[in-house]
Parts: sequence; structure tokens; C-alpha cells
Amino acid sequence: MIAAPTAVAPRARSRLLRLAAADVVAVAGLAVLCAALLAVAWRTWGDLGSDTGYDLVAGARVAHGSLPYTGFVYYYGPLAPFVVGLATWLGGAGLAPAVGLGIVLALAIVAATYALARTQTTPVGAFAAAAIAAPLALGPGNLSFVLPHSESATVGILLLLCFLLAATRFAATDRPAWLVAAGACAGLISLTRPEDEAAVVAAACVFYVVRVRTRDRGFGGAARLFGPAALVPAAVYGAFAASVSLHRLVADNLYPVHELRAGGNRVLRLTAPLTAGSFASLAGKLVLYCAGVAALLLVACALERRGRLRSSAIAALAGAAVTLAAVAAMRPETVRYYLHYAYGWIPAGAVVAVVVLLRRYRRHGGGWTAADHVALATTVVLAVLAAKTYAGFLFFSRPPQFAVYAAPFAVVFLARLHLVELARSRSALALGAAWLLVLAVLGIGLATKDARAKSVLVQGPQGALAASPADAPAYQAALRWIDSRTRSGDAVLLGPQLTALYTLSGRTDPLPQISLLPGALHDARAERDAMQRLQRAHVRLAIIDRRRFPEYGNTTFGGSFDRVLAALIRQRFAHVATLRGGGPKPRVLDVWLRTSA
Repeated sequence: MIAAPTAVAPRARSRLLRLAAADVVAVAGLAVLCAALLAVAWRTWGDLGSDTGYDLVAGARVAHGSLPYTGFVYYYGPLAPFVVGLATWLGGAGLAPAVGLGIVLALAIVAATYALARTQTTPVGAFAAAAIAAPLALGPGNLSFVLPHSESATVGILLLLCFLLAATRFAATDRPAWLVAAGACAGLISLTRPEDEAAVVAAACVFYVVRVRTRDRGFGGAARLFGPAALVPAAVYGAFAASVSLHRLVADNLYPVHELRAGGNRVLRLTAPLTAGSFASLAGKLVLYCAGVAALLLVACALERRGRLRSSAIAALAGAAVTLAAVAAMRPETVRYYLHYAYGWIPAGAVVAVVVLLRRYRRHGGGWTAADHVALATTVVLAVLAAKTYAGFLFFSRPPQFAVYAAPFAVVFLARLHLVELARSRSALALGAAWLLVLAVLGIGLATKDARAKSVLVQGPQGALAASPADAPAYQAALRWIDSRTRSGDAVLLGPQLTALYTLSGRTDPLPQISLLPGALHDARAERDAMQRLQRAHVRLAIIDRRRFPEYGNTTFGGSFDRVLAALIRQRFAHVATLRGGGPKPRVLDVWLRTSA
């Protein structure tokens, strides 16, 4: 009667040791992969003609004592500019501190993705999940995690992952400190982006109902979880509301009504149009993926049998692998297109999974493990984040889609789906792991291809970033004009979205509106005030991009928006040069020098 436990214990210890060894190998492999991706994508992060410099300028202003909402317009929560400002204050001016911060955040997100996936599946599954996320985090472009369009996105992702990991530890240990940590993460998330706040609120409520309330005899658990989640935003936003009017805090910054009316709402509708056709398309992608899963499970059943059926399944798998390898090598853009069907169904799948898990909890909640509780919370986070981009839930796409910011939660969802929920046999488990690894390899290949496409370095006094051979000449010429006509620290006007050039050139932005997107200057009076600020700052040089903004329903600066400011620039500045890139749709920049006071 006593010998049985002692016989089981060595087997349990042996299994734990094998898992620990597998974790070491997986983490080491992930470290090698991340190092390789950093080397391949070095300096290809961001987009010089888009939002890359938005938070760099905001962080520099914070480092010099200015505050968001009071000193300059900022559309997200205040945490990101303070984080970037701290990096700038510690590391000095220029691009290097922001890149260093971005690398740390991206690597932390990949590591946290592995840790969260590891709570749901094996080391192989966690490695595959993190390997899919790694090229999105460290790869090139304006939506990578190193130099994203806004640092609030990456800070929010990391805090969401930390919230889920803290919830995991609480579910496993019932220690109140972990619940407080989860609440603190939720409070900090409120200082990032509204969709992240919505996701963490929904996940926290679900986690409280299915885990905390059942073990909490009073209100202690609710206070520990929701207390910090409410106190942090109340204290921070209350302090800002005391410095500026509530209307200015909300209507000009956190919910910029003028910019939304001028085209921001149109951008949101591109990925969440809320139309019957978009929902039908999403449902179609879900049905197609379910059909693929069913085929994969049929192959797994065939592999479990002997004879011709197994041989036919092996031959089919070999043929599919050879075909996929050939297409990926010779026609990578075809792979990019068909990856839409590998990921595009996830917004609908996440909602279905939440419903299934909630029904399962009602039936068997008493037997749920910590992993089950956190799997539900993770799926809720994914469902909320994916809802914002349900019609464009694409990874490695052109142009990049905001869905990449939900990628860490999507890959954890995929890992659990294929390696836990559908792994009814060893063959099904092996095929599920193989599918995840295929997705990882395809993503790494596309990220490498995109990094190589940005092959020309644009060099400024405060750093360098790569651009495409078509765009790089225009940007480099702009930096030469800035360097020849102004001095370090001078104010220049770079618009509407050339904010990265402020950082590369070491010059300052004279306007509180860091980016001059449609609606940033909401009326003629605001445009005249902007010109007065340019005059007070003694701005001698202005460089204006002729880029069109069809996604906002607008044409160009001075065309459909900011006409008054453009006319004032024409009156008081002289057009001295036109800088052109190459390609069928070249980047065109106009250079203006001041002629009158």
C-alpha cells in the first residue's frame, strides 16, 4: 500500500527533468532565432514616410520636460511617451535609445509569448508559437515591435501578456500577491490603448467569475484585482484632467473627434466595416480552416493505421511538403496571399472558442486546472483585440495590418487548438506541431524577404534607417537639405508624416501636433495658429510630402486638408527644390525656404 507512491515519484521526477531539458533546448533555439532575425532586419524597422517617428518625438519632448496633453497632442495613453522619454533621458538624443528600447520590448514579448504558450502546451508547441511571433516582433516595417507606429501598442501587448502570466500564477498558487500584480498590469494597460484596456477589462471580469469568486469568501479578491486596475487610471488621468480641461484631454487627445471625422473613422472601418459582406467573408474563412483541420485529422487517422492507407497518407504529406517548399522558394508572394486563410479566420474562431470554453466551464468548472482558466482569459483577450481588425486579420501582409498586435495571443490560441484540443492521437499531435512549425518557417522567410527589400541606408546625424531603393534617395536628399540649411536643435517643419526625420536629423518639431494627418488642424484658425508658431520658432525650412491619404478619404496636404496652412507656406516660403524617389509611384517631397517674417 505504501510502495505505489514511491514507484510513481521517480517517474514523475523523470518526466519533469525531460520537460525541463526540452524547455532549455526550446529557449536556446528561440534565442538563436531572435538573434538571426535581429541581424537580418537590422535598421530595416519602421517606415520613414509614416508614423515611425511619432513616439520618438513625443518621447524626446517628455525627456525635455514637456508632458502629453498639456505640452503636445497625444492620441493614446501617456505610458508610452514616458517610457520612450526615460530611454531618451538615459541614452541621449537620437535613434539609438529608441531602437534599444524597442529591441528589449520585442524580445520581452517573444519571451512572454513562449511563457504563456508553455502554460497551455509542450515546449515544442511553445517554441512554435513564439517562433511565429518572432518575425512579426523583430521583422521590418512600420508595424514591427522594434520601431512600431506607436510604442503604446508594444507596451500594451507586453502588459497584457504580463497580466495573463500573473493570472496564471494566481490560478496555480492562490497567492494574493499575484492577483494584485495582475490588477496592477490591468491598471497600467489603461495608460496605453483603448482596445488593450477593453481586452484586459473583459478578461479580468471573466477570470474573476470563473476563478477568483469561487475561492473568495468576501470582497478581498475583487479589491486586489480591480482596485489597482481602477486606481492607476483614476490617479493618472485625474492629474492630467486637473492640468487641462476634461474636454481638451478627451476631445483633442484621447478621443480626437476632429481627426476621426476627417478620416480616422474611415481607417477604422477598413478593418472593421461591420457589413454583412465582411461577416460572410470571415465566416467563409472559418469554414475553410475547419475543412483543412478536418483533412489534417483524417490524415492523422490514416497514419494510425497500417497498410496502404498509411502509405498513401505518408506519400500525400511528402508531396504536400515538397510542393509547399517549392512554392515558398520560387513564389513567396503566393505564400503571402494564402496565409490570409491561415490567420484570417481567427477573429471568428476566438469568439466560438470563448463560447465553447464558457459552456465547458458550466459543465465541468469544478475540475478546471489553472491552465484552463488562463486559456479562457487568453481567448477573451484575443477575441476583443481581433474584433477591431476582424476584416483584415492578416500577418506578413502588404500593406501591414494592425492585426499583428494581436499575434502573441493568436499564436498561443493556435498552439492550444492544435496541440491540446485537437491532439487526440500521437499522429494528430505531430501533425499539429508540424503545421505550426510550417507557419513559423513561412513567416521567417517572408520577414527575411521584406528586410532585404529595404536595402538602402538613409543616414542622418542622429542615426540611420533603411528604406527601399525607390524611396531612399528622396529621404536622403531631404536630410541633406536639413543639414545644409539648419543647425542641430533648430525647428523645422516636416509634414504631414515625416516625423522620423526629426529624430534622424536632430531637429525639433515646432507644433504641438506631432503629425499633421487629416484633422490634426481641425479648422482655419488652428492652421493660422500653426503658422504663427512656425514664425515664433523662426522656422526657415519646411519639407512637405505629396503623399496621398486615400485610406482617410483625403488627397494631399494642401489638397483636401490643411489648405490654409499650405497657402500660408506658399506666401511666406519659397519653393526651392522637388525631391523625387524612383519607381512607378515615386515619393515626392517639396522643399520650402522662408522668405518673409
